[in-house]
Amino acid sequence: MPTETTPKDPAAIRAGIERARQEIEQSVADLRQGVAETLDWRGMVRRHPAAALGGAIAVLLAEGMVAGREWIRSALQKTLAWVEENPGAALICAAGAGFIAGKLLLRRPRTLEDLVDD
Repeated sequence: MPTETTPKDPAAIRAGIERARQEIEQSVADLRQGVAETLDWRGMVRRHPAAALGGAIAVLLAEGMVAGREWIRSALQKTLAWVEENPGAALICAAGAGFIAGKLLLRRPRTLEDLVDD
C-alpha cells in the first residue's frame, strides 16, 4: 500500500516553514507600506489641496468659535461684576456709549451751508 507523502519529511517541513516565513515577511512589508501611505499626510495634502485647506479652515473656525465663546462668557461675567460694584460709573458709561452711538448712527448729513454757518 503506497503511502502518500506526508509532511513528516524534515526537508519538506523546513521548506514549508521557509515558504510560510516568506509569505509572512511579504504580508508585513505590504502592511507597512499601506500604513505608511495612509499616514502620509503630506502626500494627502499634495494630492487634495482644496480638501486639506477646507479641513484646516473648518478646524480653525471650530476652535475659534469655542475660544470666542469662552472669551465672551468671561468678559460678560467681568463686566456684570463691575457694574454691580460701580452702578453710577456704569450709568455714565452707558449714557456716553449711547451718545456716541447716536452720533455715529443717527447723525444727519451736513451740507456746505451748515459748515459755513459754524
